[in-house]
Amino acid sequence: MWKLKLSENDDPWLKSTNNHLGREYWEFDPNLGTVEERSLIERVRDEFRVNRFMVKHSSDLLMLMQLAKENPCKTKLPRVKLRSEEKVTKEAVEIILRRALGFYSTIQAEDGHWPGDWSGPLFLLPGLIISLHVMDAVETILSEEHQREICRYLFNHQPTLAAAVGGKRKHGCPLGLSCQNRTFLHDYQMQRSLRRSYLCCSCSFLTTTLNGDGGWGLHIEGHSTMFGTALNYVSLRLLGEKVDGRDGDMEKARKWIIDHGGLSFVPSWVAGWFLEANVAVGGSSGLRHKSVVTGLKTADSEAGLGTGG
Repeated sequence: MWKLKLSENDDPWLKSTNNHLGREYWEFDPNLGTVEERSLIERVRDEFRVNRFMVKHSSDLLMLMQLAKENPCKTKLPRVKLRSEEKVTKEAVEIILRRALGFYSTIQAEDGHWPGDWSGPLFLLPGLIISLHVMDAVETILSEEHQREICRYLFNHQPTLAAAVGGKRKHGCPLGLSCQNRTFLHDYQMQRSLRRSYLCCSCSFLTTTLNGDGGWGLHIEGHSTMFGTALNYVSLRLLGEKVDGRDGDMEKARKWIIDHGGLSFVPSWVAGWFLEANVAVGGSSGLRHKSVVTGLKTADSEAGLGTGG
């Protein structure tokens, strides 16, 4: 199970001028957590994947679960609901403010800062993967668990229309927590209400607002581009995904590349990454090609990318 480490450091090569205050990183511990906690995490993951087209950000749910356990909210205050014509009383304001303080106290780290995820761009992670591949250091730097989560992240943000309109909707609190420990989920519950509203829209709405094509954009909210699709497709292949892997998701991505002219149409930035990778992949078992841009006549050469697996 993953654990978020805050303001810590066990690496003698890593230096800091402020004693690593505010540093955040995830660490995998195969022995961490109870059976119930691990089951809960899987439920949260399933919940996100089912609704990933409505709320594309993770909402920091795994982090919030951890912080809520480490620093549970001790206040038990009723939720105040005021209509526009109602008079706002002093008692109502005090309850609202105390609930807000309880919420922010729960998600505050011990050193005083508020941790949070910074995600969205889909063109940064491929650079790391390609660079590690060039240095033959993927297995050294990225554990099996890290590689698995990277692939999960990329596939979660690869929109396909069939999944968007055909998924079974789930309701209720995915964390199964009692009311007094669920304060930190208030924003999440509001997002779920929006999800249900959006899901009631027609398929034509989804067709015009979602990518629905198996590609990736520059960021998780963006439309598919050759930039994002080429980088993330190659990254998944370098991490060991097969040509027809993930229930056809890789095939959908490759089809998007082919339908839009192949890798010859990648921007110069992407071409630079691929040409750099070519130094290392020429004889590897992952991707085999003389030029990533032109490719060879292999399994997915039509996309401009030769493969060996």
